[in-house]
Amino acid sequence: EVLAHRWLYARETARDDGPLYKWFDDHGIGVCGDWLSSGRVEGAWASASALVDRILKTATNG
Repeated sequence: EVLAHRWLYARETARDDGPLYKWFDDHGIGVCGDWLSSGRVEGAWASASALVDRILKTATNG
């Protein structure tokens, strides 16, 4: 079963010059959250999505 939910009041995230996540190569760990992108739920999603992309890139490149 697949369930989808559309946020009624969601807006496009406003990007500033900062990164959407922090990645620490030495430890192979990253952090993400709304505090890195707009402070809203949309920013949290964008931050987590970008970090997942980074993790997958790390996993496929060894």
